[in-house]
Amino acid sequence: MTPERRQRLLIAAVVGLVIAVGILAALLISSGDDGSGSPTLQTTATSSATSPPPTTATATEPTTTSTETTAPAEPTITQQQAKVAAAGGASQEAAKQGVTVAASDWDARCTALGGGIRSTKWTCQVASSSGQCRGTITAYARSMDVAVTTDEAVGCGE
Repeated sequence: MTPERRQRLLIAAVVGLVIAVGILAALLISSGDDGSGSPTLQTTATSSATSPPPTTATATEPTTTSTETTAPAEPTITQQQAKVAAAGGASQEAAKQGVTVAASDWDARCTALGGGIRSTKWTCQVASSSGQCRGTITAYARSMDVAVTTDEAVGCGE
């Protein structure tokens, strides 16, 4: 075997060991804490006489203390809660115009501000099942899972 080939093989073996140790360290760090307070990985690599001496890799997760307080999450409502609130608000708006439409007789189609299954605000298109009234209404979360309406723009014809 030529000295040049031997040198290439030695370099390849060292690179392989470094990569293996790096992967093991990354796996340990990404796996989280084992309950002992500081996860540690010790790996001893053995190889042929042409390889460098065994190496030991140790990874330690730093301990941090936070003094920041976390603000409570903004209240949100679901699409179904927005639809129920929109139907109730539409009934009240129709009543102001002298038209009685029960909340159960409204079709409400609501779209979340920003998308998602929960949102702080929903824009709703409403129409009465009789076709006499229609418009838009905004449902929003007053508190977690409590929906109310605003910006009612519901009109009823003859």
